Amino acid sequence: MKARTAVTLSWVLWSSGYYLYYPFYSLVAERVVGEAGLGRLYFFVTVINVFLPLIGALVAERLGVRLAIPISLTLSGIGVAMIPLANSPVTLYLCSVLSFAFFLGLPSYYAVMSKLGEGTISFVWAVSLLPSLVFPTLGGTIVQYFGFVLDFALAGILVVLASLFTFSLDDARERGRLHSPSVIPMLVIVPISVISPFFTPILSSLGLDYQEIGILVSVSELLGMFMAFYLRRLGSLGLTISLLVFSMIYFTSVNPWVGVTYGAWEAIIPLSLDYAVNDKTIRGYSVTISSQQVGWLVGYAVDSVLGDPGLLLMISSVVSLTLAVLSIPLTRRALQGRRASS
Repeated sequence: MKARTAVTLSWVLWSSGYYLYYPFYSLVAERVVGEAGLGRLYFFVTVINVFLPLIGALVAERLGVRLAIPISLTLSGIGVAMIPLANSPVTLYLCSVLSFAFFLGLPSYYAVMSKLGEGTISFVWAVSLLPSLVFPTLGGTIVQYFGFVLDFALAGILVVLASLFTFSLDDARERGRLHSPSVIPMLVIVPISVISPFFTPILSSLGLDYQEIGILVSVSELLGMFMAFYLRRLGSLGLTISLLVFSMIYFTSVNPWVGVTYGAWEAIIPLSLDYAVNDKTIRGYSVTISSQQVGWLVGYAVDSVLGDPGLLLMISSVVSLTLAVLSIPLTRRALQGRRASS
């Protein structure tokens, strides 16, 4: 099996599990820690996540990609399945940390994809969004009629099964140096992280039931899929457009279905990785992913301090719009570079 096919199938299966449970993670967590505790929960988990990519790079160098990725996905799947069984803040925190163990294998994933050519990360990311058109709605239906435990258990199984396709990947154990990360992938995370813990609870408070939330998330992911696939051809201009679309999230407070603009985050992240990362080795990506976690950490810190979903919705929109404006000079330089080379 070709590397591009293997990594795409693995990523699609992993994303199937992810989209089956993640729209409802905040709703499960809210039952244990309350709305006011969501920001602190996400902050704590992300503090741990900052270090996981760096550890994952060391694991890949010792064991190779073929083992590093399956180990990370297996641990993650177990954590996902255990989340709705948590009956205290401590057990919820531990299960949540374990569910994010896929960060151990993420540098290996990105390094493999980067070797397949520029734009591959955005392409694979876009294709892996196909499950998001169905699985949030499927997850909402399962939760509505059978409960959270079954939904999260099925999601965990899918995450573990995603490792089956990675055994055919190139098992090169490259070693590199730790370089300073690009600041762009970190900054663009902030508007996403500010609102992500409260997005589905906001939709719920605006009157949508679990099934309707699943449908809205599916539609938003459809938007993100098309943006990731088509905007990758525009380079850094695509990143600017994605940030502008995401900035419209504030108008969810006027009509909850405007929340489909939240799906733009699915284009923001891969575009920032494809066109703003210079060191494309496993260690290089581990530093970049860790710096992204710092971006998530900043947003969750704001959540912990403010805790007001309406205010955070506005902050997320303003920050995204500001970053879009600031990215315009980057886009101009990229366009000038293309003209000079043509």
